[in-house]
Parts: sequence; structure tokens; C-alpha cells
Amino acid sequence: MNSSNGLKPTWARIDEVPGVLKLRWEANAELSAAWATYVVATGMFCTDEKTEQALVDTAKEINHRLVTTSIDNRRFWTCYLDRSVAGDDADTAVAISLMNAGCSELQLEPTAKGISSRISEARHLFFQRFPKLEEQLPLRYGPLRERWETIGPGLVREVERQVWQNSPPSDWWPGAVTVSAVQPIVGGGGGLDPDADSIWVEAMLTDADPLIPEVLRVVWLVTSLAIETHIRSRTGERMMSNAWSLVSVPL
Repeated sequence: MNSSNGLKPTWARIDEVPGVLKLRWEANAELSAAWATYVVATGMFCTDEKTEQALVDTAKEINHRLVTTSIDNRRFWTCYLDRSVAGDDADTAVAISLMNAGCSELQLEPTAKGISSRISEARHLFFQRFPKLEEQLPLRYGPLRERWETIGPGLVREVERQVWQNSPPSDWWPGAVTVSAVQPIVGGGGGLDPDADSIWVEAMLTDADPLIPEVLRVVWLVTSLAIETHIRSRTGERMMSNAWSLVSVPL
């Protein structure tokens, strides 16, 4: 077992695409809680009605506090998820997100204290709903990992063919990528953290759409990560890499 945040252990496994990259799979229960809170608080479509019901009142309290202190709700939650993906503890993520969303220094301490308390409550409610999540997540991401092992390398080679005509730069693919698996809340989701060479995905047991298997999400996220780091290393531009990530969708 490994520890992704210094507090709770995560199960991990490393799979390698020969000559290309390594994927290190881990169960991330803490990010699962943050992702669920984000989904409910921002009004995203939630496929888990019981989790939504468990968190909705606390999420409303947080949003009310943000509104009454004139803090940009969307910016707060976007930053909070980003900082959670990056591995920040909840208190740090809240403080950084409040500053990013326009909270004044005068308001910061009392506002952060109040919102951190509600975030902690949401986390508690989430783990009441999934008390054995740390042990269950490796079982949930197992089928997706197996599909990656089966067809992932071929899909990665196809990306090389499409983008680089089979001759990518030697540093095109990251040397190793951490894949954090989280509890499914929206029926298939994910994101990336270029600063840490990591991606995260919902640990879907089956494909929500058989025409778009979840393993393609992993390939797309790894490709987006490669594009992001490749362009950053050469130009320092981030807006351009965002555009390229969208272009990579049909690959």
C-alpha cells in the first residue's frame, strides 16, 4: 500500500506500456469525497441519488456562505477540486480556493474556518455512505485496469500514429503517470494534474456507453497530459495546450 496524502493509505499497482510509459494505479478515497462534494455543490448531474441526498444540505450551506460573503462560487469550487486533485488537505484547499475566488484578507480566516467545518462534515457524511471505500476501490478499478492492459498499448500507439506519424519526440509520453481511481458519482468522469504527471478517473465497473468504453477516457487523459506537458516545456503556454486537449478528443 501507498499513501497519497500522508494520512490514509491507498492501494497501488503499476502497469507498463513497453517503451512508452508506466501507469501507477491507486485508490483515492479522499479525492472521492472531494469530487462528490464538488458534484453536488455545483449542481452537476449525479447518478448516485443516495450520495446526493446525503450531501445536498451541507453543500447548500457552503454555497450560501460563499454568496453572502460575495465570493465567486464557481471559481471557488473549480479551484477546490484542482487543489484536491493536487493532494492538498481540505483546510489548505479551502484557503487557497477562497483567495482565488476573491475573498479578502479580512474575511479569509473566519470564512475559511466556517467552510472548512462544512467541508469536513460533507467528508464525514460521504464516508458514512462508503465506510469501506478504501478497500472497495481497487476492486472497482480492476476491470478498467484490465481493459487498459489489453487494448491500452495499441490505442497509445494509434495516438502516436495520428499525432506524430509514428515518430513522437523522445519525451512525448510522461515516464510514469499516476492514475487515481475515485468512486463513480456522475457515471464516468476524470481529469488531470500536469504538475504531478497524474490523472484521475471514476472507477466504473462497466462502460456507461458501449460505443465509448471507459478505457478511451484513460487514453484521452494520458494524451491530454502528454500534450499539456509537451507544450508547456517548449512554450510555457497553457491556453494553447487546453485547445490541443480538445483537438485530441476525436483521436
